[in-house]
Amino acid sequence: MSLLIRFRLLAILLALSMGFALTGCPDDDDDSVSDDDDATDDDDATDDDDSGDDDDVTDDDDATDDDDASPVDEDGDGDPVETDCDDTDAALNTLDLDDDGFSTCDDPADCADDDADRFPGNDELCDGVIDSNCDGLDDEFEADGDGDGESVCDGDCNDADDALNNADDDADGHTTCAGDCDDDDDANFPLNPEVCDGGDNNCDGNVDDIDVDLDGVTLCDGDCDDNEDAAFPGNPEICDAGIDNDCDATTDENVDADTDGQTVCEGDCDDDDIANFTGNAEACDGSDNDCDATTSFESVLFDTGEAFVSEEPSQGPDRWRGNAYRVDADITLASFTQQLQIAAGESLIWTIYESTTAPDVGYAMITSVTTTVGAADGAVMTYHDSGPLDVVLTAGRYYVLGVYWAADAIYSGNETVHTIIPTPFGAHTAGMQASGFGGVPQGIDIDESSKTFYPQVVTVASEGDFDGDGALACDDDCNDGQIDTFVGGSEILCDGQDNDCSAATPDCDGGLIVNEIFANAFGSDSDKEWFEVLNVSGVDIDLSNFLIRDLDSDDLWLGTSVVVPAGGYVVFGETDDTTLNGGVTVDVPYGGEINLSNGNDEIDLISPTGESVDLVAYDDEAADWPLQDGAAANLSPGAQSAGENDSAENWCISFAGPFGPGAGVGSPGAANVGCSVANSGTGPGDLVITEIMEDPSGNENLTEWFEVFNATAADIDLQGWTISDAGTDSFVVPISVVAPAGGYLVLGRETDTALNGGAPVDYEYQSALTLGNGDDEIYLTNPEDGLVDGVEYESGSDWPNPSGNSRQVDGDSVHADLNDIGLVWCESFGAPFGSLGDAGSPGAANDSCGALACGEDPFEEYVLSSAHPTFVPPSGVSGCTSAGTPARYERWEWPLIGAAPHDLVADLCDASDFDTVISLYQAPDGGRFPFDEAAPCTNLVGFIDDDAVNCEDGTAALAASGLVVGFVDIIVSNAEPVVDGDNDEYDVVFSSTTAACAADWATFD
Repeated sequence: MSLLIRFRLLAILLALSMGFALTGCPDDDDDSVSDDDDATDDDDATDDDDSGDDDDVTDDDDATDDDDASPVDEDGDGDPVETDCDDTDAALNTLDLDDDGFSTCDDPADCADDDADRFPGNDELCDGVIDSNCDGLDDEFEADGDGDGESVCDGDCNDADDALNNADDDADGHTTCAGDCDDDDDANFPLNPEVCDGGDNNCDGNVDDIDVDLDGVTLCDGDCDDNEDAAFPGNPEICDAGIDNDCDATTDENVDADTDGQTVCEGDCDDDDIANFTGNAEACDGSDNDCDATTSFESVLFDTGEAFVSEEPSQGPDRWRGNAYRVDADITLASFTQQLQIAAGESLIWTIYESTTAPDVGYAMITSVTTTVGAADGAVMTYHDSGPLDVVLTAGRYYVLGVYWAADAIYSGNETVHTIIPTPFGAHTAGMQASGFGGVPQGIDIDESSKTFYPQVVTVASEGDFDGDGALACDDDCNDGQIDTFVGGSEILCDGQDNDCSAATPDCDGGLIVNEIFANAFGSDSDKEWFEVLNVSGVDIDLSNFLIRDLDSDDLWLGTSVVVPAGGYVVFGETDDTTLNGGVTVDVPYGGEINLSNGNDEIDLISPTGESVDLVAYDDEAADWPLQDGAAANLSPGAQSAGENDSAENWCISFAGPFGPGAGVGSPGAANVGCSVANSGTGPGDLVITEIMEDPSGNENLTEWFEVFNATAADIDLQGWTISDAGTDSFVVPISVVAPAGGYLVLGRETDTALNGGAPVDYEYQSALTLGNGDDEIYLTNPEDGLVDGVEYESGSDWPNPSGNSRQVDGDSVHADLNDIGLVWCESFGAPFGSLGDAGSPGAANDSCGALACGEDPFEEYVLSSAHPTFVPPSGVSGCTSAGTPARYERWEWPLIGAAPHDLVADLCDASDFDTVISLYQAPDGGRFPFDEAAPCTNLVGFIDDDAVNCEDGTAALAASGLVVGFVDIIVSNAEPVVDGDNDEYDVVFSSTTAACAADWATFD
């Protein structure tokens, strides 16, 4: 119900109610008997005023009328003042002139009391009335708010927008209120078909957006078939029964554009390039030549060669064999092949393992595929193929590619010295094998084999430029994982890369050198071996991916970074535990991967390019290499180059002193000391070997020793002295060991008295010298290469041959000449010196040996003087020496005192009747006569043969031996000064033979 109707009904109801009131409630001014006035009513029968009326005498009512004057209506609107809300304004009164139920005095007031369709609360209607509800506002439906000539009541859908109305300006049957997006163009209105005219024909907000097939390309953008989503410009042409996929106006599926003999529908992946089609051989040109969706090529990471064909290891089941590779660039492994002879129908399990740390540890399987041997490949040695793999290999990691077979088979291999073989993406590092049989290894069982290379061909699924240096791996780039390595590149010193891809150009030859070798520790070598490498290149060198090896089976691959600074050192050792290795600080522990031979071995440093940076081959048999227990072999500081360290003459025993709490001597990790020591200033006889324990009780490896006596008045330091025998035993004393003036020094195999039987050993040489129990030698050679003393003992009748006790020089015969003679030695018979009960006096003076067989000391010194002018042999000599008894000789040292010459021969002839040969020697000036077995007649003055008849000069015997004769006559005649010098010394030897000089000397020996 509209508001106007509601108001009209309300007015009718009000009128009815008022009428009811007028008829049911008569006015009290009525004078009828039915009047409601009572006796006190002011009305009477004739007037409404009576005596009780409230009017006073001025009342306007008289007796005949109740009013005495007309009602007051000042504004003349017909509404007296009594009811008029404003009797001064004729427009305001209580009159409802239009009978709409509202007057102008009402609140809210009737805004048009002369129009029954306008009153408060009335509905605004499209009836031509502007303000129907008297709110003072024009009717929004009746008014034209936007000035477009149309109000809401006229049908304007938006009276605030003059562009929206019900006018159809273009007469296309659509107004803007009905959705016409362009009422000036009859081609544009809702649901009108879209055409390519630059307008929004269907009024959807998009211009020329025809894409019926929803292929992303509109008809106006060139879609040649908007009902086919497989046809639009730029779409690749495919074989799909004549659809123009690329909208080039032709269905070119069967066109051979590049004339390579193959159409797109026949498999040509690139019909613009004649070199690319299905079945074509892949070439290194950056294109997919064989149309297999990859630009893969065969990269032979290890050049197998013919050796693999000729070497076929024994046949057997349950085998796994493979190779390890270092990868320097992210690549995709397409497939690999391996050479094998196995029956058709057998299964081959192809496995790939990955390690993130090193080439021989930490592997885990990442891929496994199985193939079956085909009939054509059965029972013949051939390359079997893994089939497609497509496995991503990550730069910086190591991979093992291998194959397992369960049936009997023959695999091919090549026993080759382990070396680095560069590949375009890294390096081939080693042959690998499973440590056991019976199944595919899971990774933990993989270990290096005996360096057998197994023939493989590895296919990498790309020929891209991985390092961005402009060279392809399959063409000129020998390492596509290194941007500064390619053909024609500039070689960078010691960077571990073949920058110019030419093996002939050195990278780091001689940049690292082997500088010190500790191959033989005292006692067990276990955990104590080490060697030192010096960087002489002038640049820092990273040893990552270096190979350290010998020329046999030892090798160590460095999978982690070890930087050797320019001029710095790196120490390789069996262990870095200083409690086990003697105290050396080891930078690179190699465990059991390398074992340094005590006698001869090699140390080869190979860079990641396969270049031998330095190779040292030491050999204590073929050359004079300084190798001995407890001391490092030390390269001379003046010969530190890769060429000079090849020569044994540039090496010496290290004189640097102990490098730790153990007995080892060397300078690991520090500069080497020189190969020379201070001049000793010693000569023959200054040190005398006085006691030898060659056959002790207990373990001879610990209890052997010998003693030397310092016959001078000054201390003698034995550092740099050589102790040797006539065989291979020899060592240099590497540390300072002092023989005190006039005192003794003991050298032995062990210094610990709890182990060596109690001997006070001053220097320990362990196994460097072994004392033979029967015959042997001990030579003392000073640093100037001078023989100071030597003893050549034997087990003959002249020499004692003790067991359990030492042999010693007679305490009264301590002399460098005398200790050559067995008769001055005897077995120690004093008190035991230690816990084993062996007798001897190590470190102290020897006792006298007592009476000899003839009851006389074999050495006596005679002085020719006025008191003793002639030589008198010791008493009893004639009784001890007789013809044909070559068991004894006597020797005297005979200094001549005084200026007068003496006829020595005459003195000897007059001394006594001997049936013997007397050999007379003159000692060198200032020294003593050395018995030289190699030249027994050196310094021989003459023979005197006393045959009990007369004193002959022995000329005939000398002549028979081919020696020059005649000098005996000189002596006899005193014609030469050799016999008249002051303090000239002569040795006289008595022998029981009458043979020539050489034979006579053999008797002495």
